[in-house]
Amino acid sequence: MVGGGGYRLDALIESGGMGSVYRATRNDGTACAVKLLHSGFNSERRHLARFQREALVTARLAHPHIVRVLDAGDAEGDAPAFLAMELLEGQSLSSWIKASGALSQADAVLVVRQVLAALEVTHQLGVVHRDLKPGNIFLTVDGASTVHAKVIDFGLAALMDSEAYERLTMTGQLLGTPAYMAPEQALGEPLDARTDLYAVGCVLYAALAGRSPYRGSWDVALPAMLSGDRPRLRELAPSVDPRLDAIVDRAMTHEARYRFASASAFEEALRAVEPRALVA
Repeated sequence: MVGGGGYRLDALIESGGMGSVYRATRNDGTACAVKLLHSGFNSERRHLARFQREALVTARLAHPHIVRVLDAGDAEGDAPAFLAMELLEGQSLSSWIKASGALSQADAVLVVRQVLAALEVTHQLGVVHRDLKPGNIFLTVDGASTVHAKVIDFGLAALMDSEAYERLTMTGQLLGTPAYMAPEQALGEPLDARTDLYAVGCVLYAALAGRSPYRGSWDVALPAMLSGDRPRLRELAPSVDPRLDAIVDRAMTHEARYRFASASAFEEALRAVEPRALVA
């Protein structure tokens, strides 16, 4: 039991470097997911701050395409910090791509439009996610075989124009995922909504190509990202609609001023590409 006895842990869903996620039951019988920070990190200020940030930020963001937070609590005595969330049935976009390859163009557009709708709300509240990637987009499929996306893991989120980014990186550790990281984030420069939109462009690229735009270790992926040395999308997926190829290129432009100005502008460009005209 965790959360003062309010949650029974039923089964491990996954375990990562910082914590583990369990299928759980709330004391009122509600099925949910509970994330626990690994015991060794509960006393480390940096990791605990990231965990608390995820809870605080996600709780502020009420949107159908953002995972819903039910409860959260700090570490007390031997009890670890926890975060209770709605239970999602499905798999991450990353797992989907690994198992089945590229999505159909229509599904890729649908998923990314849903992510952008979530980001529009996020950015309006002055929050930048900073770690958007296929592993942080969870997919569920309803009875009509329609795909629904949920943005998860706001552990690296920060307020725009705040000192949060500086505080998180002052140890010299670059936080994020190089294959999906905007150049300004890698260089430690100021971030804004367009930083996330670059990452969404990378996600759309991966969904359509079945692989990330930049591959390899940090030492390989980071220089490639900073130089823009990546295969063109249609080199990997020749059947991709040229309009989608152009949208990806604009989202992944090195200089932020040439990207889409907002999540809604990005979404509008995708909406203009008629899904029924897209081949599988």
